[in-house]
Amino acid sequence: MAKRNFIELFESRKGHLDYRLKRDYVRNGIATIPCRVSDYSDVISAYSVKGCETLNPEFDAYLKSTAELMPPECPLVLNIIGNCLSREEQKTVEETIRDDLAYDLGVVEKKEKRHTQTFFLMLAGMLLSGGIAVVYESAGGRTARAIVHPVLVCGGDPVRLSFPDRV
Repeated sequence: MAKRNFIELFESRKGHLDYRLKRDYVRNGIATIPCRVSDYSDVISAYSVKGCETLNPEFDAYLKSTAELMPPECPLVLNIIGNCLSREEQKTVEETIRDDLAYDLGVVEKKEKRHTQTFFLMLAGMLLSGGIAVVYESAGGRTARAIVHPVLVCGGDPVRLSFPDRV
């Protein structure tokens, strides 16, 4: 019995996925996501109010899961197949998709900004604490009195700290 090479099998499946994506979705460098729509509520949530529409969660999940697979260098085109939408509904669908995806992009950008800010603040804190530790050790432990003593204030009066001498 022949032994299967699972690494080659995995790599060939990955290549097969890329081939299938390019065959089924990407043409001339443009990724097209086909969507068959039979009713307005297939795209727009039945619970949304006119003027404040949101995407149907199932449609939203389909868009995002399909778009994740597409190559990042290809622009995405959404091809809605069906003639059940009026001109006004088509305009509403277009605006709602654009607004919802712009909102999702804003959320991702905000998280990225917060993570970057947290990283730099942690780095600054580590450098500051490392610098204080180096100064403290190089001065024989007496620097802490000079740094901490004047800084600590409780109710306007300086807090008296006692430091045992280093042995």
